Amino acid sequence: MLALLPQSHAQCSGILNSECMNLANPEYNSYRCSQQRACDKKKSEARSPSYGAIAYSPATGGFGWDFDVSRELAEQRALKQCREVLRDSGADDDCDAGENWFKAPWCGSIAQAENGGYAIRAAATAVEANTKALEACRGATGTNCKIADQMPQCAR
Repeated sequence: MLALLPQSHAQCSGILNSECMNLANPEYNSYRCSQQRACDKKKSEARSPSYGAIAYSPATGGFGWDFDVSRELAEQRALKQCREVLRDSGADDDCDAGENWFKAPWCGSIAQAENGGYAIRAAATAVEANTKALEACRGATGTNCKIADQMPQCAR
């Protein structure tokens, strides 16, 4: 049955695991085992959820984001980027990632208003994230709300 599968399926089938556990095994093949380990790693990564996060500074309007990593790492990197913008401005650190994270396959977006208002929203698609952010910005008495540059960002 295995012979009917394409080569990539045969390599990722898991059949090699017992062979690869023992280097003294006469069936051991280092190339095939390295392929098996690569397949196992891909499967493991595919099962790990991917997140995105956005951090925002109301004082400067600066923000940072990251995506396609763990939730904690996305939040840390988003805050780091936001704080780099703050350092350049000399403003106090008011960067906040709060609940501004989203899980794959969702997208996040920021709408900013001329009067300093803003909104960060996430949704199942980039268009929805932008629409929700604009609506929330306008609903919070934002004047002339626009989607921020480089937005939306989507976790995969």
